[in-house]
Amino acid sequence: MELQVVSCLLRHQPYIPALPELGRKVSRFLGPSPNLSLSEACIYDSIALLDWIWDSSCTFIAERSSGWSQHNFLRSDNDCYKWEFAKGMQFVARDGNVKILE
Repeated sequence: MELQVVSCLLRHQPYIPALPELGRKVSRFLGPSPNLSLSEACIYDSIALLDWIWDSSCTFIAERSSGWSQHNFLRSDNDCYKWEFAKGMQFVARDGNVKILE
C-alpha cells in the first residue's frame, strides 16, 4: 500500500520509474507500526488505518517476514484473526462506533 502523499511526491521525480518499490518502502516506513493491532487501531476511529493494517498483513504463512510482528499473523493465523476481531468488536460496541462496525 502506498500513501497518497508519497505517490504524489515521487511522481514528480525524474529517476523514480527506475525504482518501482520505492513508494511502497517509503510508505511502509512512514505508515503505522507493524505491531499496531487491529483492535488498538480502532481507538483512532480511522477506517483508512484499519484498511492499511489489513492490507499490509500477510495472507499466507510463506509471506511472513522474519521476526515477530502483529501484521505477520493477523490474516495468516486464524486464532490471531479471531482474537483481533473479537477485541475490535468489544471496542466498537463499548463506544457505539457504528462507522467502524460497518
